[in-house]
Amino acid sequence: MSTAPVPPLAPRPVRLPGPLLAAALVWWLAYAAWSLTVPPFEAAWQVRLDDLAVVPLRLAAMVAALVAAHRAPRVSAVRAGLVLLGISLGLGVAASLLRTLAPGGQPLPGELALAFALPQGALMLGGLWRLARLPSPDSAERDTAADWLDAAAIVLALFLVAAHFVAGGNPFDSLHFGARRWVFLLYLVGDILAVFLVATAWFRRPAGVSRDALGLLTLGFTTAAVVDLVYDRQLQLGLWTNGGPLDLAIATAFLLMFAGFDVQRRRAAGEDPPARA
Repeated sequence: MSTAPVPPLAPRPVRLPGPLLAAALVWWLAYAAWSLTVPPFEAAWQVRLDDLAVVPLRLAAMVAALVAAHRAPRVSAVRAGLVLLGISLGLGVAASLLRTLAPGGQPLPGELALAFALPQGALMLGGLWRLARLPSPDSAERDTAADWLDAAAIVLALFLVAAHFVAGGNPFDSLHFGARRWVFLLYLVGDILAVFLVATAWFRRPAGVSRDALGLLTLGFTTAAVVDLVYDRQLQLGLWTNGGPLDLAIATAFLLMFAGFDVQRRRAAGEDPPARA
């Protein structure tokens, strides 16, 4: 029996945030100070400023996704998936700017909101579907169907827990089904499916995509789904106000998404070594 010493594992290098991510963190901290100390917002300019403050994080996530796509191989599912995600985020930026800059800062009319929500959700899910279906390096050696089942079971369990403790029951059980309510349901279903697809990709460890990036995207989409549940609950009870922890949570969701795309961008550019499983 051999007694040769086992070489120690090489330590994983510590990755510091790049300048873009560092700038996004500073912006988020400034917004956190504003959102948690100034509300309740009473002046119209405060409401508008609060809404506009999240737009740079949305825009940063969109740009990072498109840059990461540009640096991916020209003909690949990775590039196609990231392009679809970037366009989806761009539609979200456009809808957010229209709502914020409209007179009075009122929500978009239901039909216009649906016109943005439908293609935005389709593009987002299409991009994540492409990433989730990418082959993993060891796909020939193990049953990858288990990855889909694991992700589905975890997401379903988390949704049931969140629906009970956050939404106070079934969020789809409501008599308020106007156009804006359908927009909310579309975003909620889209966020849940997005969490499922990106979590599946994280389990599958697809080649060409940073697992750290997928983990950050999973956290971002999960945060967005929880925010949707809380937002709807507050609207149903007439308790919603601008600013505060809920707006900070949605800013956090886009910060996490931007961080995920930025990790993927840096890996494609060779700035970071690929993560170990």
